Amino acid sequence: MFGVVGPVSPARSVVQPLGGEGAYPLWGTLMAELSNVITSDSAILSGTPVFVGTRVPVRILIEFLSAGDNLSEFLDSYPSVSREQAVAALEVAGERLLNGSSAA
Repeated sequence: MFGVVGPVSPARSVVQPLGGEGAYPLWGTLMAELSNVITSDSAILSGTPVFVGTRVPVRILIEFLSAGDNLSEFLDSYPSVSREQAVAALEVAGERLLNGSSAA
């Protein structure tokens, strides 16, 4: 389970696992990778998580995939998002689901 802690600065928040970083041994590595992929800034779309360097909400990627579109279709529609960013976001989402499932 994850929660938002912060703010780190007036505009940004950091997501941290509930139970502290010790609950997930690879948390620091995961967050270092995530900080290059996803950001949440109150000055950008009211703090909606977006891909770094864009105004593209991460939820749009999930909506594309949920609708049956593939990653290439998403990337064609949002060329400001790199394939590496999209794949990293999906890997983080998968890791969160797997960690959440094992805690149940």
